[in-house]
Amino acid sequence: MKKFVLIILLIIVLVLMIRLDVFSIKNVSYNVGLYGDQDSIESVIVGEMNYLIHSKSYIKDKVLEIPMIDSVTVEKKFPNTVKLNIIYKEPFLKIADNKIKVIIDGEGNVLAINRDIKTKFSVTGLELSYYKVNNKLKIHNDREILMNLIMLIKLINKSGIDINNKIDYNNNNVYIYTYTGLKVNFGDCSNIEEKFNNFVNIYHDLLEKDIDYGEIDVSITDLPLFRKQN
Repeated sequence: MKKFVLIILLIIVLVLMIRLDVFSIKNVSYNVGLYGDQDSIESVIVGEMNYLIHSKSYIKDKVLEIPMIDSVTVEKKFPNTVKLNIIYKEPFLKIADNKIKVIIDGEGNVLAINRDIKTKFSVTGLELSYYKVNNKLKIHNDREILMNLIMLIKLINKSGIDINNKIDYNNNNVYIYTYTGLKVNFGDCSNIEEKFNNFVNIYHDLLEKDIDYGEIDVSITDLPLFRKQN
């Protein structure tokens, strides 16, 4: 009988402590990213989570709903503190369509819209048809161009060639520019690996000849050209 009464008393005390928010998460510590997501992180946890009610896996799943977060480990500290170790997603590309600026990751997922986040490359000229945070970005009338662009940028990064960070899309052609004065036309970026290899071969040949101004046209895979400009 005494045990039963003790259990009832413990339950009553526990319920009262929960109702009085004793175990409501009031403190959250985490490594801050570069993208100003502090408000989002704290709004998900502080006052919304409970030390006793919510498991670490539940807290993790809620934190991962924040677009800029790639992964997170969760540690709970009694009675009302959570510690997070966050790995943030890498902003890969900024796409500007008039007044809309969309930041995507290296897989084409939208991370942010109209936020001041730095990326190594930006693209103008694409017409956006669907953009929503945590969803795949869609380009009007061209399903392949975005992933081809992403592949092009990855190839540029691997090549070590010094390329201007602004990429143009105009009349179904993708243009990049070297800082020395070369303009490069990749067409629709289809067969991009082969086209990029053609560009690299012409680029190094021009370097050997001390030619650093003109247009390299690799838009047609089997017909790479160089046009010297006066």
